[in-house]
Amino acid sequence: MDIILSHTVGLRVIAISTAIIARRIHLPYTVGLVGAGIGIAVARIDTGFVLTHDIIFDAILPSLLFEASFNITGQNCGAMLCQC
Repeated sequence: MDIILSHTVGLRVIAISTAIIARRIHLPYTVGLVGAGIGIAVARIDTGFVLTHDIIFDAILPSLLFEASFNITGQNCGAMLCQC
């Protein structure tokens, strides 16, 4: 139980640090999280977290889509639709 708690706290600290850094350099939070995830993967840090397609589709993807839809403006959406 202590290992799970320490891994969870560690990942939350990384996520909070990423949010602070992303805000200071005017970068979207999701881009910062992707960068942090790539950094963890490249460093081969054992997080004790197993990524499956169920976790991606049920937890990660909806939150990424929500953030993207929340931050998009009507003008950007119209411009993207006209490019097709």
